[in-house]
Amino acid sequence: MTNKTISLYFLLQGALGIFWQALLIISPGFRISFALYKSHPDSIFSFLLPDLLFFCFGSLFCSWVLFKNKEWAKEAVNFTSGGILYVTLFCINHSLLRAHDYFIVQNQ
Repeated sequence: MTNKTISLYFLLQGALGIFWQALLIISPGFRISFALYKSHPDSIFSFLLPDLLFFCFGSLFCSWVLFKNKEWAKEAVNFTSGGILYVTLFCINHSLLRAHDYFIVQNQ
């Protein structure tokens, strides 16, 4: 793959991430579907800062450095990917812990 192709991927990822965040902010019905706790639908906003910084703006920044063939593009991609990975692992861990809680409650 060329840097231009990878740049397009990061551009789409960043743009769709911003669209996603906008939907979460303006649509309570959409927000509740992704809330960490249904009783606290605004809990999804705990991811707002990392999502905007790493996923959205980090992706757009990577798109730009890849498109311009900057010599430090690899470092930018690694930094952004690391930030995205951290938030992803948090979500997976949270889901596993909540599933464990659900299993315990259902089997009492």
